[in-house]
Amino acid sequence: MFVSMWMTREVTSIAPTATLAEIATLMMRQRIRRLPVIGARSALLGIVTHSDVLHAFPPDINPFAINAAESIVPDTRMSRPTAT
Repeated sequence: MFVSMWMTREVTSIAPTATLAEIATLMMRQRIRRLPVIGARSALLGIVTHSDVLHAFPPDINPFAINAAESIVPDTRMSRPTAT
């Protein structure tokens, strides 16, 4: 199987300041399941996945439903996981 069948050259990315609502909306509209988080000087800070967004919302809410993300947590921002 060829990588080109699954990947694209036009990569969609997000800033570390993006809200969960923005991320869920972008994923839903562009039908993507992973977003690279790009910081200063195009440094890769991490990747946000579809399941990360699902787990950030209450279990009874589908953040990928039309307009659900914006109406539930519009100002919730990503945060780096802390080491335990």
